Amino acid sequence: MARIALEPGGPHGDPSFSKDGKKHVCSVYYRDSHGERHRMKATGATKMEASEKLEAKFEDLRRSGPDALVRSSTTIAELSELWLASLRDLAPGTMTTYRNRVRISIIPTMGSKKIGEATTGYIEGQLRKIAAGGVKDIGSSGKVREIKTGGRTAEFTARTVLKMMFDFALDHRAVPGHINPVGRDRSAKERKAQRGEVRALTAQEYSEMYRRTAAWQEAQQYGPRRGKDLLVAADVLLGTGVRTGELLAMRHEDLWLRDQIPFFLVTGTITQDEKTKKFFRQDYTKGDTAQLKRVQPIALPAHVTGLLLYRQEELGKKRPTGLVFTNQFGGLVLPPNFRRSWRKARSFDARGGDDFSWVTPKSLRKSAATLVAKTEGLDAAMRQLRHSSNTVTNNHYVDKLMPMVDNRAAFDGIFAGRSIPRR
Repeated sequence: MARIALEPGGPHGDPSFSKDGKKHVCSVYYRDSHGERHRMKATGATKMEASEKLEAKFEDLRRSGPDALVRSSTTIAELSELWLASLRDLAPGTMTTYRNRVRISIIPTMGSKKIGEATTGYIEGQLRKIAAGGVKDIGSSGKVREIKTGGRTAEFTARTVLKMMFDFALDHRAVPGHINPVGRDRSAKERKAQRGEVRALTAQEYSEMYRRTAAWQEAQQYGPRRGKDLLVAADVLLGTGVRTGELLAMRHEDLWLRDQIPFFLVTGTITQDEKTKKFFRQDYTKGDTAQLKRVQPIALPAHVTGLLLYRQEELGKKRPTGLVFTNQFGGLVLPPNFRRSWRKARSFDARGGDDFSWVTPKSLRKSAATLVAKTEGLDAAMRQLRHSSNTVTNNHYVDKLMPMVDNRAAFDGIFAGRSIPRR
């Protein structure tokens, strides 16, 4: 008589027992959905313990399916690798953020925990540990540096990543009760209280920053002029509100300077390859490949148009191509190098100490948003920065203005014709 075929997913026949040193081993065969025969085993101090552990493994197998990548016995560390490998079409910077948060915060605090054992209370407790902060030494050979392993922002990112990881596990039926154990973010108010106020440069502050940058450039007597494009770059950043990477990725073919309304078409940014660590021009901006369909032209102020036209005329071509801002060899200006020059220039010839320590290239993006919001309103500032909603613009980019109560017209009637008494 032919042997009866094993059904997929479940144990068949009586389990067998053996010894592995002092431990008892309980094992049984099962077949996956592709017809492959497998042996599952579990160990314990007694036969009963080994048998109970084997039954728990099969319960996990029945819940998720015989071929599931993720099961309730999968650890959070293992889940993180499977989830990261499943992501598609995300910008390199986004992938780096996710990987760093997994590596620095999630795995050290809860990586060994099994999915089926991770309750909401447990995850909230670990997230509180991340929020408490801490530092970690990395590097070797005398090049050790400290990195932050936690804080309010790290907790927020870790919560977001964990929510997506457990959604991935839910798709594989690996979460008991079929409910994502990652709770709602309840610390938004605390993070907001800790966040500093948005600060934009005033006209006087920008003039002083400009003066220091020019003085820093002129102070170099020998060699190629340092920060040769820093003054022009600052004006373009302020006049457009683009990000630093987008500015450095600006190409002449993205500029339409002789149109009736001159504009800049933001088509890319400078980013870093996650594996090779080399910088390159990415053909879309912050976000993912969907950004290719959301490219928007930004009208250029007359001063910025004049600056960029002059640069094109210097090249001796009516319609040049290639990057607008290049290093001395004609290649990419790397964002870290740009920011390093910025830091040196802002504190040069300072008359009041490092009073501009708060001024970064991003400060010009905030300044642009504030200028537009003052004259054209918050929605116009949102469109200038190409945000999807004005909430982010208002909370993070616009210097808060003290609203003035102006009801003067209501009093015109009662004071009409009234003369000012003279002493």
